[in-house]
Amino acid sequence: MVKLGIEVIFIVNKILKKYIIAILRGLLVNTSQAILTTITWDIGHSPSGGEFVMTQDGIPTFNSFCLEENQYITIGGTYLYQIAKATDGGVANYNGGNVIAGGPDPISIGTAWLYSNFRNGTLAGYNGNSTQQAQLQNTFWYLENELTDTSNLGGWINLAQSSLINVNLFSDANGAYGVNVWNIFDANGNQCQSQLGMAVPETTTVASGALLLIPLFTSLILKRKLS
Repeated sequence: MVKLGIEVIFIVNKILKKYIIAILRGLLVNTSQAILTTITWDIGHSPSGGEFVMTQDGIPTFNSFCLEENQYITIGGTYLYQIAKATDGGVANYNGGNVIAGGPDPISIGTAWLYSNFRNGTLAGYNGNSTQQAQLQNTFWYLENELTDTSNLGGWINLAQSSLINVNLFSDANGAYGVNVWNIFDANGNQCQSQLGMAVPETTTVASGALLLIPLFTSLILKRKLS
């Protein structure tokens, strides 16, 4: 009887595995569709930066700011994106505007703190008018060493520093506050203007969780058959 029960378990296990694999395939399809994002401007955007509106399948629409002052996108264009902790290597302004080629550049802790509060609606005093959008965009560029002019940053640096006491706002964020980089590429694979984003579930994480259901169901059935 126990032998028969174990054989039944193997059959059920195979059936469950087929169903779970089918579900995972659906998840993979949805995720692969989400590698494209369309970038538009929000109302009151800064002259050459955010707020941008990022629209894609599988991930809710969200507002963003760009990280590289000297890389560009076409408003209304659709791009490939890759989520990372660093920009893909644009160019930066140093020494009064001398442009220097860059490599992969991790976002700063100051940028991560400000953007996470922006996304969560907890950025004190921010109402999204055109002046504030321009100032916050400039602040992100400043914290990413893309801008040296501090004349139009508003009070966002001071706000971040008042919360991150004794923290160097320019130090690497390393994924702090769930903030990441959306590296943007055109259809030919050319690097475009990287955008700020927040953490999203990875397909591998979802898949791993689903696969764990197989031994769980097997265990439950085995206990029922042997009891």
